[in-house]
Amino acid sequence: MDSDTTPAIMIGILGILGFLGVLVRTLRNKPLDNDALEIGNKKIGINPLILLISAFFILLAIPQLLKESAQSFKEFVQFLKGVSTNCSNQECDKLKREINDLTVPSIARAKKKCELLASTKHFEFYDLSQYIFTSDKFTEKYHIRAIATHGNWSDLKCSQNGDSGYILDGIDTSEHRIEQIVEKDGKQSVEYIATAKAKYRTKLLIDKDETLGTRSIYKEIGMVPTYAKPEYQKEFYELMCRYDDYRIVKHFNYSDILNYDSELATQPCVPAKGNVGSQILLAFACKNYTRTLISKTSAEKNHPKVLSDFKEQRDRYRTELNELNQDKPEIKKLCKRSIGEHEHSEE
Repeated sequence: MDSDTTPAIMIGILGILGFLGVLVRTLRNKPLDNDALEIGNKKIGINPLILLISAFFILLAIPQLLKESAQSFKEFVQFLKGVSTNCSNQECDKLKREINDLTVPSIARAKKKCELLASTKHFEFYDLSQYIFTSDKFTEKYHIRAIATHGNWSDLKCSQNGDSGYILDGIDTSEHRIEQIVEKDGKQSVEYIATAKAKYRTKLLIDKDETLGTRSIYKEIGMVPTYAKPEYQKEFYELMCRYDDYRIVKHFNYSDILNYDSELATQPCVPAKGNVGSQILLAFACKNYTRTLISKTSAEKNHPKVLSDFKEQRDRYRTELNELNQDKPEIKKLCKRSIGEHEHSEE
């Protein structure tokens, strides 16, 4: 407390106490005659006298109190100004940036979201989320269907997508159970032919407000079948080429998609993110199915040797296809995408 203002405050307090004394006397109905001060031939009541003195003290204190109030208000305004002007220091600038990153769409927010997803290293096909990959038209025409049973998304990396946000890039693996639909005597039966394992590179766009954008396939690594019986290789390799050609055409929207489907182009899948406990769940809702993946911490799936081993198997399979198609130009033409003869193929 400033020493210059202390007397004013004390005087003001005395004035207030005087008013309170009069109030108490009034409430107690104290007679004026019993407590009167005699000055000359006149009697002056105590209550009016106290009021007069109290008013004098309060009036004496008001100017100094007003001056002090004005000074306090000025100091308060200076304090508020100081809060804003002091934010030029390094610590406050950092706080501003953090608040800005949380509220304003920015590259920094997209990067943070991308790095969160990439830090999981590996997404695995979610249990009980199998789906039929082939369309009804394709199955009806060629009597085969492909059911997705396993898969993963690994080797995840982030990169900036210009001023639009970030890209989460990775290698997708899908395992499809290939079945032949057999009709005999008006009845249908299903025969398991092979498991087709395919790898391809995909990217997921992440906008500056952390919204998940479109997911697209941009490179085909290849497909390798494992036949249910060894003799099925020669019997069904043409059917496997048909399935693989359909898969690649759908992935890259090649112009001959109408040979397999009724739509001119495959519609993009709509992504969504959720959580199952501490694990991240990614779902890609497509027209006829939903591909669902859950985060795993396994680093084994991300090992470079996994990809190199797969490419060796793919190259052997392609060599076998070429040998089987030496004298069959029509089948060789059908199988050309399976052996990597298309613009999106990766060596």
